[in-house]
Amino acid sequence: MITFFVAFFGCCGSWFQNRCLLILYVTLVGTIFTMEVTAGTLAFVYRDDVKGTLKNEFKLGIKHNYRKTGQEGFTLAWDHIQTRLDCCGVSNKNDWYNIDEIGRASCRERV
Repeated sequence: MITFFVAFFGCCGSWFQNRCLLILYVTLVGTIFTMEVTAGTLAFVYRDDVKGTLKNEFKLGIKHNYRKTGQEGFTLAWDHIQTRLDCCGVSNKNDWYNIDEIGRASCRERV
């Protein structure tokens, strides 16, 4: 949606040769570019923290949401991820602790 509005300002500014819209367009594109570079830099600098946080959250998600009523989408997503990536759990098969029924047949074979 944001892309549409930014492009709209650029097109209208160019079509009508409106200096105000062109300045707005250049300002918005510059701001978005700066935000993307900043986000990329922060993601690179804090990649280990982000990686650890994601691992912990995924493990908690398995523990609390897998095969639970109302969490069918979560269960389907995990089954799909494990099938497509041919993996078992977040780090290894031990991530499936205290789960009565492990999601994927090949993962069960590894346990």
